[in-house]
Amino acid sequence: MLAFRPQDEAAFLASEPTWKNRIGQGWHGTKLLGKGSFGVTGLWEYLGDDPKAPALKQVVVKQSQFKEYELGSKSGKTTLDEGNLGLMIAGINARHIVRQYGGNRLGDRFAHMEEVVKIFLEYCPGGDLNQFIPGRAGESRSTKIAPEPLSEMDAWAIFNCLALGVHALDRRSENTFDNIVWEDDEELMHCDLKCDNVFLGFRDQDHDRLPIAKIGDFGEAKMVPSQDLQDDEYGGTYSDRGAPAFKPPEETPEWPFGPWQKTGIPLEHPRKGTCSNIWQVGAIMNSLLLQENFDFNPERCDDPRDPRTARSSLAERGTTLALELNHSIRLNTGEGAERYSKSLRMLIQECLLREAPLRPTSTQLANDTLQGLNVVMSSVLLLTRRTGLSGLQGLPAGLPNIPMRPTGFQDPEPPTSFLVEHRAWDDAFAAAQATTGTRLGGFVTPSAGPVSALAGSAAVSAASSAANSAANIAGSLAGFGLKYLTNRVAKVDPGDGSMAGMASGYLGKAHRAPKTNANANAKPPGSGRPVIPLITPPIANFQVDEPGYVVVNMNYKIARP
Repeated sequence: MLAFRPQDEAAFLASEPTWKNRIGQGWHGTKLLGKGSFGVTGLWEYLGDDPKAPALKQVVVKQSQFKEYELGSKSGKTTLDEGNLGLMIAGINARHIVRQYGGNRLGDRFAHMEEVVKIFLEYCPGGDLNQFIPGRAGESRSTKIAPEPLSEMDAWAIFNCLALGVHALDRRSENTFDNIVWEDDEELMHCDLKCDNVFLGFRDQDHDRLPIAKIGDFGEAKMVPSQDLQDDEYGGTYSDRGAPAFKPPEETPEWPFGPWQKTGIPLEHPRKGTCSNIWQVGAIMNSLLLQENFDFNPERCDDPRDPRTARSSLAERGTTLALELNHSIRLNTGEGAERYSKSLRMLIQECLLREAPLRPTSTQLANDTLQGLNVVMSSVLLLTRRTGLSGLQGLPAGLPNIPMRPTGFQDPEPPTSFLVEHRAWDDAFAAAQATTGTRLGGFVTPSAGPVSALAGSAAVSAASSAANSAANIAGSLAGFGLKYLTNRVAKVDPGDGSMAGMASGYLGKAHRAPKTNANANAKPPGSGRPVIPLITPPIANFQVDEPGYVVVNMNYKIARP
């Protein structure tokens, strides 16, 4: 591996015209956002004067040196993993996750690094959550002027954003009221959730005070078997991913150093996945409230007692939280902690419970954080009405002046459509709207409105074929995340009247087949026809010659009533 050198910074920001997969005319690299040993991240902005200028005018480009594997690494990572997972996650269309546009971009060389891979990401102008903490982990707190502590309301708001992001990764939706029995055999483990991997985006009508917080940086993430398919041996296996200071307890029974080897604190049922994401959300909130990036897994512990574990003194006797160990730090008592409500601190402690099965589920956490936010907002409103003065604490000093995102704004997909208006596609697709409430393989899809399409001849071809698509077929296939569909009925079975065919289209959302298909025979509302999926798209490297999409063929069968 060859390092990214300081002298390469200017060359990187000026390199867009040479890319195989360009963003487009009028886009310029304007700022270096960060760099590591073997990669760099920069901001590209649209500075052109086209009368059809795109609504989206800022895109983050992350470039890494291409490598297929790391010899001797326990992680099994490749450079393509982040882009592949990011493309899958983008299909969820979650507001509280940093959006990736398209998949991996290969085929470019840069300076002495030879082949590189790029991904295009949503720009979050508000920075990361570390701005609320004086000094990063391992640094002196005196190296940074201490910001004002977060208000109770802002803490709940960030907590709720994180909970919704984790819920979207777990349930493929931010809607906690979806009555979907999700039976996928895998779940996503972020592995590196920490303050500097949560970013503040724009303000919007739901986040008009503090900008929306979004989970980002999936470079360490991986898919793991769903929790009910894991055993204790798998759940406690150490993996070489993520920041050591923020590793959840299920990652440390085989910790190669530190106090955990000799503490004698057993883990009865270690599990990984969503439960690990929830633990790291708790660690983030613990750090924000006490304004310190804690090391939850110190290599050295001078206290002979249980290191960094405690039982909550806030909870009622006999409750799980009062009886079980959690990894919270200084949340029980102290000036820093006691400025916040017991309910907030107790929910953080629940996230940090040592035993993974005891932590809140993603749905419980999303609902509980929303309830906490609503309670404090009601209190502020009541105080304002009683006194005539604002009950709001001022925003944290130094927070960038983030503008409001226009109402109804939707990020385009793929990036090649930034400068292209596809009315031909929109008009053609209008005749093939998806059926509301279509149920397919565990997903419930909303009605599909006009969507931005592919660039150039691909859009024309797709639009032409889509005009002949049957509405019920288009609606059913939309549940698999396929967009810009062309459909062909291959045959009709004279025995049962079922239709078999094949669809081709842009894969905007990849996911695996569920373990069971209990809902296969349920009739979607308004469709009159149950849908029986035969083949679902696999996770693969979505790199193709045409930038921004991949053509996927999928066989399907629709049974007549």
